[in-house]
Amino acid sequence: MSYYRYFIIETYENQGEPSSKKIRARPLAGQGVPEQLNLSCSAGMREAHPSGTLFKVDCQVINREGTPFLYRHPSWPYEVVIREQANEFIEQNFAKQVQRTKRV
Repeated sequence: MSYYRYFIIETYENQGEPSSKKIRARPLAGQGVPEQLNLSCSAGMREAHPSGTLFKVDCQVINREGTPFLYRHPSWPYEVVIREQANEFIEQNFAKQVQRTKRV
């Protein structure tokens, strides 16, 4: 099953991963997907900004052959955000629900 939604992602330098890409992208924590998911996106987007840049992007969550990852078309727009904007977006869209001790 795949679906689209916005995520905050960050770029990072590939150090020892089995990929030829120098700069990779992954979601920040707290968005309902593992931080280890890789994002398939435009090399131009990743390489036009320094490693560690945060982006708000529309992604498709895909699970192919048992390996989930995030995908976005290279031509889709993106927004560069600062850490405060990223934290606010995650808090507003993915805030943790209060845990209940019993079923209501």
